[in-house]
Amino acid sequence: MKTLDAARHELRGIEVVAAAADVAATKALIHDIQSSHGRLDVLFVNAGIARFMPSSDVDEDHFDAQFNVNVRGAYFAIRSAAEAMSNGGSIILTASVSGVRGGHGQTVYGATKATVRSFGRAFRRAGAARHPGQHHQPRADRDADLRQDRHPGRADGGHVGDMLKTIPLARVGRPEEVAAAALFLASADSSFTTAGELFVDGGMAGI
Repeated sequence: MKTLDAARHELRGIEVVAAAADVAATKALIHDIQSSHGRLDVLFVNAGIARFMPSSDVDEDHFDAQFNVNVRGAYFAIRSAAEAMSNGGSIILTASVSGVRGGHGQTVYGATKATVRSFGRAFRRAGAARHPGQHHQPRADRDADLRQDRHPGRADGGHVGDMLKTIPLARVGRPEEVAAAALFLASADSSFTTAGELFVDGGMAGI
């Protein structure tokens, strides 16, 4: 919350808050941006939820909650933004290594992120985003507190220790590292990149 409050103070201007799974709110947000500024330069589809549990315990609510935000919300955000994107604008999608390699208790979450990975290629090939600059950016889970919440009843240290064994750089990533990658994809420095992947995961997916 402190980070969000700091951003609000630093980035003064029109502020609109919309729920990621609310398609109507997302469309209204894009419309407001286009009406106020004439175009949209960057869309960073980063909102998502992760709830892990054994597949034998998964029910409809668990399934729907993640697909509504991670897939449905992302899909309609991309589709709505495509019409407002400026020439050379960027659409950046945050996926996860769970969508590449899976993991314990991640049958639903991993499926949502595998779908997000496909959006970058499918929308680019279909020409739904009319201008260059569509990317998607898988990442490792980064926040120890979030990981503890995702694995109720399990000590945080145990989960982090297990995950560190799969990361060649032997540490979890920092939010600033993901932000730096997103900034690169949003900038003109990535002008010859589209429908690609930038793994910010310490080598977790590749080794």
